Amino acid sequence: MLRQALEDRGVTPTVISKPSDAKGAAPLAHDEAVILKINGDYKASTLKNTADELDSYDPEIERLIKQVIDEYGLIVCGWSGGWDSALRDLILSAENRRYSMYWASYSGLDEEAEELVEHRDGNVISIDGADDFFYNLQERVQGLEDAEPGAPLSKEVARERTKRYISREERKIDLADLLREETEHLQNRLVDTERFDLYVEPENKSVEERLDKYKTEVETLVSVFTTCAYWGPEVPNTGERRIAKSLQRIASAEPDVSPRYKLWKRLSRYPTTLLMYGLGISAVEAENWELLYDVLIGTDANPNSSNPKPMIMYAHPFFVGGKLNNQQSTQFLYNHLEEALRNPVKELIADEQQYLETFEEFEMLSDMLIVDRFVAVRGRKIKYPRSRYWELTLSEKIEAQGEDWGPLQAGFFGGELDRVETVIERYSNPF
Repeated sequence: MLRQALEDRGVTPTVISKPSDAKGAAPLAHDEAVILKINGDYKASTLKNTADELDSYDPEIERLIKQVIDEYGLIVCGWSGGWDSALRDLILSAENRRYSMYWASYSGLDEEAEELVEHRDGNVISIDGADDFFYNLQERVQGLEDAEPGAPLSKEVARERTKRYISREERKIDLADLLREETEHLQNRLVDTERFDLYVEPENKSVEERLDKYKTEVETLVSVFTTCAYWGPEVPNTGERRIAKSLQRIASAEPDVSPRYKLWKRLSRYPTTLLMYGLGISAVEAENWELLYDVLIGTDANPNSSNPKPMIMYAHPFFVGGKLNNQQSTQFLYNHLEEALRNPVKELIADEQQYLETFEEFEMLSDMLIVDRFVAVRGRKIKYPRSRYWELTLSEKIEAQGEDWGPLQAGFFGGELDRVETVIERYSNPF
């Protein structure tokens, strides 16, 4: 019935009802709709019905159930929570609670259901019946979809829309519109002097407050950028060109103020830095080196200027600190970036240690690009804060992979391994 209903709406779902279906299925995020029949199909011999049969799942089916619990929200309707002991155990064993559980109940919950809701920090919704509940839910979702064009979105809604748009070639215009609208909203807020006063005396506390406000403002667009960067190598609609234009637009929000307040002028680049770093971390994790090159090196931050700069030379923390531009303040910005971007990319990089290593790999790569620029263009060394990642992994990775190192293949450092080695030598011994 559910499959027929979806097809009547022009949606052809992927149906998974047996282990072989699960083993050969595409990643869930790439399908428009998936029906996972965890207890099999009544038309086949795979249907589970008795308590003993419901006590376990085939490993491939169990893997998908765990993925759904970990990576998606749950709406429960029509289940008592008492049967399907294996399903109960999987829900109770899941530690990740990034997404909520909503339990629709007609006459209250049994003890087993209450335990599941409590474990998931779920929400109980009293309903008059499944038909009315899902009809009303559909109406509300449609209301969000049909909201006034240009209305600001939450980061969660923006992320989910992005996932839908990037996975289908025919949604290219929708993704472009999403990026354009959210970029304009952010740009307008960044130049609003009531939000960001440019004529106050900078103090340590006010600087931190300003950085935190910038972090809050960019959250929605960061969600779009990180989703595109992470899934880019696997989807037909990458949004690459639109991302570059979006970043240029945000970079143009730098204000013109008197020298007395030039710190605020420099720090006004920080939203661009947050977006660049969010995209960079996600791209490194996905090895999306081509996108990273196009944004960091191939995109000018100020294309209409007589002296255009690549995005990395505009938004790197080394150039954002203003009067604080020294080793200590640059590290301060690194620390703020690391903390600010942890939650926005948590869906993509759940493990804390993996996040730190990926952050530091991008940090080190961006540092090397700055050193390379100074060596190649100005022929001089710069005093630079050392990345923690340097001594851990990256130098060994470059040595092991040589000319096959992903960033070299994408065009970084002119594609020349000798140039990378020069950067390493200059970086390791700045003076």
